[in-house]
Amino acid sequence: LKHRNEVVDEEPEDLQTKFVSTVKDHPLYGTHFFHVRKHTFPEAMATFPDRMIVAFNSEGLHFLNMERETLASFGYADIYRWGGSSSQFSIIIWNADTQDTEDVS
Repeated sequence: LKHRNEVVDEEPEDLQTKFVSTVKDHPLYGTHFFHVRKHTFPEAMATFPDRMIVAFNSEGLHFLNMERETLASFGYADIYRWGGSSSQFSIIIWNADTQDTEDVS
């Protein structure tokens, strides 16, 4: 509201264009966030907190702590399989270090 008087007479389309131009280069632009609880994680991710954020965007899948700091990221090519129900979600991720898949749920 502090800058309302500066923009009140501008066209909505111009304001939308300015907004998108401002935020589009942010690393989290276009990201969808899901607050989750850890159920079963592989050994390499065992130290992740019990509550975290799973984020999907054009770059792939990201695990964030509640401060939105990235804990791990996986490109879509690393997601072997995914699925779930209304209350649970499971992802099988390719681990390049072990040359094997790991179940994350």
